[in-house]
Amino acid sequence: MCDCPTAGVITTHETRKSWIIFNENTTHIGSRSTVQTEVQNSIPPEAPDSPDPNLDNMYLLLDPHLRPATPDLDDPSSVSLFEEHKQLAQEYLKVQTELAYLSQRKTKLQETQSLEQQRQRKTIEQLQSEKQALILLKKSLEKQKELLTANIGRPPSDGWVLVPRSDESEL
Repeated sequence: MCDCPTAGVITTHETRKSWIIFNENTTHIGSRSTVQTEVQNSIPPEAPDSPDPNLDNMYLLLDPHLRPATPDLDDPSSVSLFEEHKQLAQEYLKVQTELAYLSQRKTKLQETQSLEQQRQRKTIEQLQSEKQALILLKKSLEKQKELLTANIGRPPSDGWVLVPRSDESEL
């Protein structure tokens, strides 16, 4: 993997070719669409399978045992094999960077989902508590209604009688 301060991966829609973006001045890489727009504006159009000249020395970022061996400059097959290994190293680093990006994205989505699930659980608990309170209130109101309808038909049992007032001037 790359120990560079910033690295991001973009996958173009047409060829599914990945690009690694390095920028020493950038501390945060934006969303895929933002970065993709930046990449499309900064990278010249090339053939889909041609190596990226900006990434020519990417093989130096590999672990020593994964780096292509230095070619014998007098042997054309050694040079072509070295170039092929460099291209494979670029692809390897692109895939590794994309895996790291996707893993990070997955973690963020899981955290977001976890927060969303916690919020939903809290809402469900609040609604269930409110439901229980409303059920108790309904039962209480039904009992009060029963008592009121039962007391309307019978006289009060405490001996008091209510007499309506006929004239307020007598007070």
